[in-house]
Amino acid sequence: MSFFERAKAAAKQSEHSIEIARSTIVRAQKDLDHTVITAPMDGIITINDAQRVILFNPAAERMFGISAGEALGEHISRFMPERYRAGHEVHIRRFGETGVTNRQMGSLGAISGLRADGSEFPIEASISQHTDGGRRFYTAILRDVSERTDAETLLTRSEMRLRSILDSAMDAIITTDDAQNVVLFNNAAETMFGWSRQEALGAPLGQFIPERFRRAHGEHVARFGEAGTTSRRMGGSLRIVTGLRRNGEEFPIDASISQVVEGDRRFYTVILRDVTARVQAVEALRRSKDELQELGAAAHMTREQEKSRIARELHDELGQLLTMMQMDLAWCKERKPVDNPAFAAKKLSDPAASR
Repeated sequence: MSFFERAKAAAKQSEHSIEIARSTIVRAQKDLDHTVITAPMDGIITINDAQRVILFNPAAERMFGISAGEALGEHISRFMPERYRAGHEVHIRRFGETGVTNRQMGSLGAISGLRADGSEFPIEASISQHTDGGRRFYTAILRDVSERTDAETLLTRSEMRLRSILDSAMDAIITTDDAQNVVLFNNAAETMFGWSRQEALGAPLGQFIPERFRRAHGEHVARFGEAGTTSRRMGGSLRIVTGLRRNGEEFPIDASISQVVEGDRRFYTVILRDVTARVQAVEALRRSKDELQELGAAAHMTREQEKSRIARELHDELGQLLTMMQMDLAWCKERKPVDNPAFAAKKLSDPAASR
C-alpha cells in the first residue's frame, strides 16, 4: 500500500472517529438537557415569539395539572388568570424588545398561575430569552410558593391578632432587645408616656425612667436576664417603680417583667400600669387616718379639759354653798332664843340641833 493510500485510510478512520465523538457529544448534550429540564422541582416553560408553548417539563405538568402533550402549542395565557393576560403579553413583548437576556427569580414578584381545574395559586418566576435562526424564544422558570404564601398569611394574621390584643390592652406593654432598646410599644404605652410608637421604637428603655434610676434599672434588667427567671414583678416589696413622661412628669408604675430567648438574642417585655390614682388614694387614706388620730387626740384632750372645768366649777359652787350655810349657822347661833322653853326642849330632843 502506497503512502497516499495509507494516509487516505488514516484520514477516513479519523473522520469516522470524529463522527463517533460528535454523536457521543450530541447524545450527552441531549441527556444533559433532558436532565436539566426534567429533574428540577421548578416548572420550566419555553414559548416561541408567538407565545405558544414549545417545552413543558414534568414539574410544570404537576404544577398546572396538565400533561405536556396537552400544553404544547397552547398560548401561554392559558396558564394565568384572565385578568392578567393582556398585561402579561405586553410585558413579554417589552422584555423581548429590551434585549435583556434574563431577570432573576422573584424580580417579577409574586404572580398568579391558573391550574387546569381553574384554581389560582401564587408563583415566583424568572424569565430569559434567546434567539435561534432569527426566531426569539422565552423560557420561564416557575416556583409554586403556595405553602410559603399560606405560612406568610397565617403569620400576618397571627401578628395582626397579637397587635390587636396588644393595642387593646389597658396596660402599657414595652418589649426591648438585649441592648435594652425598644422593639415593641403598644397604644397604652403611647398614652402613658406621651411618645408615639415611631418615636419610641429603637429608643433606649432608660428614656422612660428618671435619670437617677437609669443605671440601677439597667443593672437590674441585666441581672434578671442572667438569672434565667422567666418572669417577676418589679419594684421590690412595694412593687412600685417610677416612670417619666415626655413632659418630664414623674409618676408611679406597677410593673412586671418577663424574658424570652430567640436564637442567640434575648428579649424583655415589661407590662406597666399607671397607679397614680391608687397611690393618691392611699396617700389620702393615710392623711385621713392621721387627721382622725389627731382629731381623736384633740377630742380626748377637750373632754379632759371639760371634766376639769366642770370639776372646778362644782368645787367652787359647793364651796360657796358651804360658806353660805356656815354663815347662816353663825347668824342663827347669834340670834338663838336663850330663855325660850320650847326651843330648849326641841334642842334636847333633836341631837342634830344640840351639836
